[in-house]
Amino acid sequence: SLNGMRVSRAAALVADVISDDPSVVSYVHQAGMAKAMLDMLTPPGPAPALPPCADLRRDAPSVLATLSINNEGVEAVKAANPFPSLSKVLTHP
Repeated sequence: SLNGMRVSRAAALVADVISDDPSVVSYVHQAGMAKAMLDMLTPPGPAPALPPCADLRRDAPSVLATLSINNEGVEAVKAANPFPSLSKVLTHP
């Protein structure tokens, strides 16, 4: 299982880099970083793989928003469909 704080920091870093220079979002997708982030947010199975973590709850929406600033990102987020998994993270104590 991944540590929620580590995932949160990685998500925040990706979001910050893209926010500072939106032109890098294509490189983030091409390098596989976006897929890695989306894979962490969309674990297989019924139980959330990520531990509930306040920082993760705070940072996940930002990373999804920044990954979605171009068409490639919108399609990647749609295909990954991280929302059911994030819902579990947000609603499990």
